[in-house]
Amino acid sequence: MGEEVTLFRPGDEVFYAGDITRPGSNATLQLVDERIVGHRPRRLDATDAAALPLTGLTAWEALFDKLRLTRESTGTLLVVGAAGGVDPCSSSSPHGSRA
Repeated sequence: MGEEVTLFRPGDEVFYAGDITRPGSNATLQLVDERIVGHRPRRLDATDAAALPLTGLTAWEALFDKLRLTRESTGTLLVVGAAGGVDPCSSSSPHGSRA
């Protein structure tokens, strides 16, 4: 762990979605900027925590970047399937949503 790291301590369990400017990997250790890392939620095991950032970001991009939903958006959004990683995230993300 680098000397300038302030948000984490050795032994902390963390998760992150990766860095678009670096290739992916299946390594035990990775060099990442602490600003794109979070503490692993206690309610999630390591496998679920590893999947969450990418599926959550994909759902966010679909809802808010592509569909341009806002807090003021109204209407009904039909999420078909809701069985993969992205679908549950998207059906629970919109403000005031019903899953």
